[in-house]
Amino acid sequence: MSDSDSADEFANVEENDAPSSDDEPPEPPIPPDKPSRKFFIQHSKSYYEVSETSDVTVAGITRIYPEAERVYVESGERLGSLVTNSFGAWPKGELLCGNGDMSLIQYCQIVVLQGRLNKDDQVLSHSWYVIFEVDGMFSDDKFILRHIPRPIYKEIQRIMAQDPAMAGSALNAIKADKENDKPLSPSYNPEFVKVSAASAPHSLCVFPDKKPSKPKEDKKKESKETKEDKKKESSEKEAKEKESTEKDSKERESAGLDQCAPKKSVASLWQNPVGPAEEPLPKPCKPDKAPKPVQKASKPDKADKPDKADKAEKAEKASKPEKLERPSEECGNACKQASAPSIEKRSNPDDGEESEERKILYKRKRLSITEEEDVVICDSAASFTVSGPPGATRAKLSTTWFFD
Repeated sequence: MSDSDSADEFANVEENDAPSSDDEPPEPPIPPDKPSRKFFIQHSKSYYEVSETSDVTVAGITRIYPEAERVYVESGERLGSLVTNSFGAWPKGELLCGNGDMSLIQYCQIVVLQGRLNKDDQVLSHSWYVIFEVDGMFSDDKFILRHIPRPIYKEIQRIMAQDPAMAGSALNAIKADKENDKPLSPSYNPEFVKVSAASAPHSLCVFPDKKPSKPKEDKKKESKETKEDKKKESSEKEAKEKESTEKDSKERESAGLDQCAPKKSVASLWQNPVGPAEEPLPKPCKPDKAPKPVQKASKPDKADKPDKADKAEKAEKASKPEKLERPSEECGNACKQASAPSIEKRSNPDDGEESEERKILYKRKRLSITEEEDVVICDSAASFTVSGPPGATRAKLSTTWFFD
């Protein structure tokens, strides 16, 4: 082959290999899809898978920072005390959050999960979680969301309100509903998928020891033993009381106290005495009184009418004070002991029969006399004199003037 033939072949090859203007540049390769991260929540000893979401109507994680999503603790026991909210496990104030590396939690480590708190909720609620991990130990705790207790949530809110740097933070707009009272339940959120035991995450969390509950048989035995002990104690007390009463009775018999009369009770003060009844006091004697004959009422005749002189005598007798009769000497001491009302005799001036006996119920004594006179004044220069009745010691005068 000559040199000219080889040169023509080389030119043809270069023309075929050169790209034409009609060919398009090749497209860059499509990168593979980024695998979504898996996170879990624990509910009644079971794990449920929770995924990230940006839909407001779907339950899932709405806030998480992968660069700083772990809170490191020193041991599994410490992690268990934080999860169960044991006494003194969570710090307070700046040691809790808001003070950089000196605090347990940073604001960027708070994870927000949305879901339904009740079965009939149509609007999803927010709940705050955090991720713990044991420092220097390999485990799946970095994928498990732990619920923040309500007192700790309130403390974080208090610290955030005092921090001016968090005034414009988006975390303030997604506060937890009902102050993070309880975690979200998978029973109300079907988006949370239960994980089998084989694919469940491995955790180093060590929960605090609980007091072992005693079986029912042991409780029944203890209850029986306590009942028997109470019966023994009651029987011993009764025996001691009997012994003390027997000792007291023997001591009284030896001292002769039982022969003494028993003390009277309060009821004996108003009850009738048991002994012989006392003899009644003798009644005061009364003078013999003849029965008064019953007479028929008869109209007085004109001749039997009393004269003026008789009427004057009767008026004098009535004006005289009445005399009381003394009891007879025959009554003796019986009349003195018995207090009987005094007896008075009055004579009937109309018929000259024997006077009737009656009891004096009261005594009368004159204290004052009030007189009222109507005087007509004929002359303005007239004067008046008042004379008092015999026996008067003092007087009270009042004058009333009329101008008719």
